[in-house]
Amino acid sequence: MLLPAFNEARHIEQCLRATQVAFPHALILVVDNNSTDDTAAIARSMGALVVTETVPGKGRAVSAGVKLALEEGCSWIALHDADNEYHAGHLATLVDACRAEDGAGQPALVMGVGLREVALGHVLWRSLLANFVARTALRLALRKTPPSDILTGARVMNASLARMLFDCPDGKAPYKGFELETALTRKALAAGAKLVSAPVRYSPRAVTEKKIKAWDMLGILKAAWYA
Repeated sequence: MLLPAFNEARHIEQCLRATQVAFPHALILVVDNNSTDDTAAIARSMGALVVTETVPGKGRAVSAGVKLALEEGCSWIALHDADNEYHAGHLATLVDACRAEDGAGQPALVMGVGLREVALGHVLWRSLLANFVARTALRLALRKTPPSDILTGARVMNASLARMLFDCPDGKAPYKGFELETALTRKALAAGAKLVSAPVRYSPRAVTEKKIKAWDMLGILKAAWYA
């Protein structure tokens, strides 16, 4: 279980507790993206393996975590945001789907589609717009039908697919920021990997707590349109 985290001291304990209950035997890896609060200390106190990525950006944090997970010999990798928006207990559905596809000889990127619990002050319309724009750009660029939720932070893949999606010959992080999810989806579609969607419970936090900004739309659009 790979959780990128930046200044999530308010949420990380509850998130890790739920993750440990859902996956008691999994390696739980927290990549702290140079937080200025107690995120890393809390995660360590909860028994998670914590590493630090000092260069800002979710894509860089996840790239560093995937590299370490592969070095640790993990057979599958689940990406899970540390903000409690996606409920850890529902991620087991994604893991089961990933293992089923592996058993059928078809490596797959399993993506969680949020069953949204929308409340006043929690609807981030630019996220919905970004998802629509990314899906449209992917459809036009690749002539393929993308999954319904491009920007989901809940994903599971096996080690071989992770190596392909995160391969970077120059040794630099293959992804930088919030374009990560769109770029992963594009690369998987372009490579002919099977994309499977599974429902997960999604409770968006308040708009004021969101880290994705309006200008991140440009990076998302670029990741959808260009290889």
